[in-house]
Amino acid sequence: MNTDDKDSRTVFLQLLACSRAWEGEVRIIGNIRAMDIARVVEEHIINDMEFYATLSPDENGKYGVWFSRGDLKHKINEWDDYDRAEHEAEMLTYIAGKGPLPEPQ
Repeated sequence: MNTDDKDSRTVFLQLLACSRAWEGEVRIIGNIRAMDIARVVEEHIINDMEFYATLSPDENGKYGVWFSRGDLKHKINEWDDYDRAEHEAEMLTYIAGKGPLPEPQ
């Protein structure tokens, strides 16, 4: 996933996915081990997050991919197709360690 100019939460999710892909002892950013990066992201960012796709399109015909954490809600992305939005929400849920790997589309 390209994270250029994406919101910080999307970048954190990609950072989590990247750090989980490495061997835990490997130092990948600033001499910090991959396993420590994953732990920090999970404990401080991911634990209270939920991801979902809107069931109805917005006024532009787009289905949103959202995350919520407590009272905070934020749209991460939007798609013309509900199935694509739902799949992205399921992938983010998987990356966050909160659900199974969804079937490929």
